[in-house]
Amino acid sequence: MHESLKLRSQRDMDQIFSVNATDPEMQQAIQEARDRFSEFLKVADADIERIIPCLDDVLIKIYLSNPDSPDSGEHVWVRYLGRDERDKTRFRGELISSPNKVKVLKKGQVANFKLERVSDWLYVEDDKAHGAFTVQLLRRRMTPKERKKHDAGYPFKFD
Repeated sequence: MHESLKLRSQRDMDQIFSVNATDPEMQQAIQEARDRFSEFLKVADADIERIIPCLDDVLIKIYLSNPDSPDSGEHVWVRYLGRDERDKTRFRGELISSPNKVKVLKKGQVANFKLERVSDWLYVEDDKAHGAFTVQLLRRRMTPKERKKHDAGYPFKFD
């Protein structure tokens, strides 16, 4: 399943949730994702090294911005491709979301980024998402009906 996240529709990865940039709960979820990124890397890098990867998907949400307007950006999902060969503090991922505001990258292109750009991560093992800190926050804020509709778009469970 590493070739493509098997969502019910592409709309699921392109769905936009607007949150105030100063939302303290969201900032806390992003910080937790960064603080625990080494956990993600341990699992994700080990999976990349396997002859036959075991994880169903390995994703990172990163903050992208236009070079001329760094404060006006958006968070998008990338499929983790590994560390940059020349600089192990940088990472690589293929965009699986379609950016709306940022025009320097398009879905399918590879983004290079540092930890400071990471806003969330998840990997799927045994049909369950691990990580997904910002997603879990957004899900808690949904009504049961909204959460059910949201979760129906994914081939794995968040709980």
